[in-house]
Amino acid sequence: MKVDELSPQSIDCLWRFARGDMPAKDFESWIYQSTTIEDELGERDYLDVISIDYKISEQTRSFRQTLLAILPAPADCDCHTLCDTDFIEMGEWVPAADVIVTDREVDGIPWRFNLTCIICETQWLVAVEERIYDIWLIRRASCAPWPEVLTYRGLLALAKRAASGVCYQDPTNSIEIPAAICDLAEENPGIPLSEIVAVLPIDAVTAHHHAIRVIAQHDAQITLDLQEKPKAG
Repeated sequence: MKVDELSPQSIDCLWRFARGDMPAKDFESWIYQSTTIEDELGERDYLDVISIDYKISEQTRSFRQTLLAILPAPADCDCHTLCDTDFIEMGEWVPAADVIVTDREVDGIPWRFNLTCIICETQWLVAVEERIYDIWLIRRASCAPWPEVLTYRGLLALAKRAASGVCYQDPTNSIEIPAAICDLAEENPGIPLSEIVAVLPIDAVTAHHHAIRVIAQHDAQITLDLQEKPKAG
């Protein structure tokens, strides 16, 4: 596919589709409505693009992979490869020198801050979960509001979905888990144990083990709606 004559606007739309931020049906509509993309791609490549059945996931997936391999980078940074809402492992923004912190503790929330890429000037909302999951949750500032990260429970819920492979070798001896449980109970007095299990990488037995100690040591209010049961085997 010829990509050397693409306009910046077309490159942006193609990148948004390639990384998954633009649904296939919206991309197909854009292709047909664009007044310039046929000339930019050339007749042969344009016919190839409009011949794809975007209702067939395998064809859409294959085309996205092709675009990711051939599209030119709009800037000498990695912002164009990141989805509008994404995550990266703690401290692995590459290269780190590309971004600067523009606001700290946004709305008074200690895990929230804003970043600006000094190369492409993309502004990012960032929520850092460094106690349990060690990841940065990021969202382009140009996107919709991000109310989920305004609470600690919401932060942990998003982090757990993003870092689904996190597990503790011996969670009963963790110092981070009871600290997280204590903060959850402080934020949500009477929080059910089932909600704690839903946002932390632990089972009901481990959650119960820590919760009864957090209740005793910190006078925390936790509803023990899950009963401790012996582990199988």
